Amino acid sequence: VFTVIVQALRRRSARGPVVVWVDDVQWAAPLLLELLESAARQLADAPLLIVTTQRPTEHAQLTWPPTSEHVLTLHLALEALDDHDSRQLVGRAAGPDLPADVVQRISTRSGGNPLFLIELARRAASGTRDRDADELPGSLRALIASRLDELPSSARAVIDNAAVLGNAGHVGALREFAEALQQPFEPSDIEQLESAGMLVVEGLVWRFRSDVVREVAYHTLTKQARAQRHAGVANYLSVAQPDALDARAHHAASAAELRAELGPVPGVIDTIGLVAIELLADTAVRWFHQGAHRHGLVLVERALALPDPPPGTHRRLLLLQAEALIESHKLRRSRAVLADLAQRADQADDRVTGGEACRLLGAIEQLEGNLVASRRHLGRAVEIFRELNDDVHLAEALRGRGYAEIFGGSLTDAEWFLGEAEALFAANGDRRGVAWVHQNQAWVSFLSGDHAESNRRLQRAIEAFEVMGDRAGLAWSRGLLAYVYHFGRRTDEALELAAIVLEEARTWGDQWGASMMLNLQASINLWRGQATLATDLAEDALAGFRKIDDRFGIIQALSTLNRAYVATGRFADANRSVEEVLVLSDSFGAMAYPAIAAAGASMHLGRGAKAAELADEAVARLDTTGANVEEGRVVQAFGRLLGGDVDGALATLSDVNVEVSPFALAARATGLAIVGDHDAALADVVAVEAMDSVSYWDQAIAQVAGAVAASGDEAVRRRGELQSLIDCVDDVVVASYAADVLRRLQTDVGSPDGLPDLQIGGWR
Repeated sequence: VFTVIVQALRRRSARGPVVVWVDDVQWAAPLLLELLESAARQLADAPLLIVTTQRPTEHAQLTWPPTSEHVLTLHLALEALDDHDSRQLVGRAAGPDLPADVVQRISTRSGGNPLFLIELARRAASGTRDRDADELPGSLRALIASRLDELPSSARAVIDNAAVLGNAGHVGALREFAEALQQPFEPSDIEQLESAGMLVVEGLVWRFRSDVVREVAYHTLTKQARAQRHAGVANYLSVAQPDALDARAHHAASAAELRAELGPVPGVIDTIGLVAIELLADTAVRWFHQGAHRHGLVLVERALALPDPPPGTHRRLLLLQAEALIESHKLRRSRAVLADLAQRADQADDRVTGGEACRLLGAIEQLEGNLVASRRHLGRAVEIFRELNDDVHLAEALRGRGYAEIFGGSLTDAEWFLGEAEALFAANGDRRGVAWVHQNQAWVSFLSGDHAESNRRLQRAIEAFEVMGDRAGLAWSRGLLAYVYHFGRRTDEALELAAIVLEEARTWGDQWGASMMLNLQASINLWRGQATLATDLAEDALAGFRKIDDRFGIIQALSTLNRAYVATGRFADANRSVEEVLVLSDSFGAMAYPAIAAAGASMHLGRGAKAAELADEAVARLDTTGANVEEGRVVQAFGRLLGGDVDGALATLSDVNVEVSPFALAARATGLAIVGDHDAALADVVAVEAMDSVSYWDQAIAQVAGAVAASGDEAVRRRGELQSLIDCVDDVVVASYAADVLRRLQTDVGSPDGLPDLQIGGWR
């Protein structure tokens, strides 16, 4: 939908300037704000102006306009009108007959609030009695309350009912509400409310013109009347719209909260609190399935605030609260909730809840990188559910146990646990569980280097999640698929998919998902040689991960930044980020990614011995987990080349499937050129050039080897291409290396003086 709207705006703006004007964005759904930001970013080059108005709100933190693009946005805070402008506005609203002293008193008492000025002026102009300033209400709420009091009883009943229903709704709902309360309802009542400026009616839909009107109307009802109306709406929806869980839960909870304050209320059942708790819990679970754990957490905590839930129900709510806190990366709070829950479960001899608490605690340990503790807690959960013959909970525990092995454990064990979980989910008819297993199995294939199998598993998961309408599952599966595309050198598809997942993550407030996609975009842009843009994106991703204190994500973002900092010549920053990666990696068991990332940065810096040492460690870890070791071995080879051990480098590459890897071909071409096997070196360079979607780094390193290995006219051509590379490449290390080699080739002397000291070590 975003794409269609943006394309339509682009086509329209091609014919002339376009203004998009949206009033009252303090009421906007998050999707609308995401759409406006997306249009602003994508159409920055088009004659498009987006104008929005909003007023401060106490109920939400409105992050609009976006703060990240100061150049593209202008935020004007409108101050109160001064006395001169206030008197002019009163004159326009009330006409010329209002006495000057009344105009002045209205201007003074309004405080320069335009809405207040207009309403006071119109009221003063409506009759001689109201021209006396002493009779005018002293606040906007009092003013609106007095206008509500002047409505006929039938219209007043309609707007009171509307205030209970919400900010907007269907006219038919107002009619049905009135009938349920045995109140008269006439279309003329709606027309009167619209003419009075209280409601806006568009077709069959109404909305309050101002949320202040709704607030005043709602609070002029007695608490008993509010409780009765909320209970009535909840009861009506349970029959007429049983699937409207959000609305049913809200109205039942509102009635229960008022009853808890007032005591028994006529027309409100004694069990309304229990009804509300169950509805809030069920609604939260539905939001969890859409990936909106923060919204679900609000519902769960609203349920927990209601008095006297049954012990079993209370334990269920605590489980849901812990799950939502974990998914929101609030791990400290979730630990406290699980400690309380485990104690309650033990006292009640509730082994199912105890097992679930173990499973969630294992998930926390896995997120924090403590694989040993994660295995212990998840293993205990598996034992409990096996003893209870509880296949439903056992399947989820096995999936958690397998998922923990993916990051730093054994991929073989992960496949085994996930396979058993898949069989149990399928036997239980749990399609969502099966789909999540396929997503997790795709991680195993991805880390094993089998991108084709990872793609197949993800496509199966995506198809299942689409059928179920599971937004969270789709987002996670598509996010991983974008990484699979990138590592499979399908970068255009990876960027396109990453943009979709990023928009989705931002829409639902998923900081982790958004940061992962920002980091992927950074990695792709770095891969393409756009190091400055990659740095900006990776720093945004790092800020997001730090905000939620996700150490795995921090390592991911720092690893991208390492290479971007080296490419842009920020060597001190690169050294610091490499050190932080290595410190953080200590808590992630046998995970090889931090070591391979640090090895790559050391290689880029020309520190051959350090690169080889870290790559040796990474390969050992990869062997332990069963992951693909090819990239680690190529970094080993480059480390040895940079240290002068060409034979060792070529021997290392003999264990790599060089022909399918441009990274490996570039390494081998360099080694062969050094030892003088120019024909073989050129063959490898030509193989790199024939490949689709090769990184700038692999192309550049191979191109240098080709310039050295070529002779005759071929050498002249390749050296000219190398000069062009030096002029355009956005990587100071690669440019310096290529320039040094080219000078040596052209002058046939030793390393020339004057080469910028970029600390490129082994590259020189």
